[in-house]
Amino acid sequence: LELQAITAESELIVLDEKTVNPPAYFEASMTAELIGPTEALIQPRPDLDAFPDQTYTVLVLENGQLIESLEGTSDYVLELAPESEYQLIYQVNYVDARTGEAFQRVLAETTLETPADIFYVLNIIDDGTTRDYLLSVENYDTWFTQAVFRQGGTSLNFTRVSTVGSTTLFRYQTSSETAAAEVQIILVLNTSTATELIIYP
Repeated sequence: LELQAITAESELIVLDEKTVNPPAYFEASMTAELIGPTEALIQPRPDLDAFPDQTYTVLVLENGQLIESLEGTSDYVLELAPESEYQLIYQVNYVDARTGEAFQRVLAETTLETPADIFYVLNIIDDGTTRDYLLSVENYDTWFTQAVFRQGGTSLNFTRVSTVGSTTLFRYQTSSETAAAEVQIILVLNTSTATELIIYP
């Protein structure tokens, strides 16, 4: 910025000048979500054009302690411990090309909490005519949206029998004749990606 004046002799002179560097701006973000009871999908979105010299990092804190520092330019899955709190800090270290000064800036922060170990019990009862699949799941309504019986390319939901405390009981009945066909039993996680957790076979 220059403050200029024109003299009576029509001469242009500079009275004052100042250089202003607006704060650095990064079109960057990060999302993090649980895709399983002990897995998180981390999706950093760096602004690779902000400055020529810059490094993106995701800091992972477990229960307040730094446990990992990860490169923050691509997606990855983070393995977590049960019943823990995680803080994820997305930051950039850069050299401002306008001044040559080095800076560090936090771009995003988020917190994830993992549940206690997820427990389920599957009992299969076959009387020669029918086969009953009895599935008991802890904290079902918190972590899951569906209990699915899949056989021969067909997927059907289990029937909810009861919920007592934190335990939910499901039942699916089929004929003993079809028992030899390949069967999968799946719990669908309550996440935006609706990840399937195969619990049988």
